[in-house]
Amino acid sequence: MDHSQLKKEIALDVGKTHLNLIASLKRIELTGEQEKSAQESYDATEGRYRAGVAPITEVIDAEVALSNSKVNRAEAIYNYLVVKATLNKAMGK
Repeated sequence: MDHSQLKKEIALDVGKTHLNLIASLKRIELTGEQEKSAQESYDATEGRYRAGVAPITEVIDAEVALSNSKVNRAEAIYNYLVVKATLNKAMGK
């Protein structure tokens, strides 16, 4: 492989990884919004349960949804960090 071809491949790799980094940031933003919504839903459901107008199963469902949203956010942050490390590697850092 000649020097010119190697430079093109590196530039392509950096470009693709940069796009993945942007997508990862958007996913963090989206999962943050989902987590906030799940927290609000859980809080409302728990309030209704304490008032005696919602069954415990609704509280459990809301708690599961909140837990899932937290896991999704953690995965999004992890994926962002992996992509960021990949970008740094591709850029020779």
